[in-house]
Amino acid sequence: MTGDVAGARREIDAVVKQSGDAVKSEYTHIRGTIEHLAGQYAAALALQQKALEQIAEGPAADYARARVLMQLGLSQLKAGDAGARETLERALQFATRLGLHPDPMQAEASAALGR
Repeated sequence: MTGDVAGARREIDAVVKQSGDAVKSEYTHIRGTIEHLAGQYAAALALQQKALEQIAEGPAADYARARVLMQLGLSQLKAGDAGARETLERALQFATRLGLHPDPMQAEASAALGR
């Protein structure tokens, strides 16, 4: 968020090496968010798709899907992908169904739907 994309990449890559498979989806999602913020939308899309595939079933799976789908939809929008609307709507439906309190990403996703 401070603009140090190279530093962010180094930090997340170091965490992944230390953490192993247990948190793979979360770190893939974060790496995708870094690429989105760097304007590397194709890389962001690939990483967010991968993060969706890596989500382990369990009590937090839908929460993780909502977050990844929101970022995926925002990257799709920036990349000009026509599927952005559907992805953002799906993400916000997850968030509503889960009763998540609004956060900045949800606000950005809602605003993106308006665009």
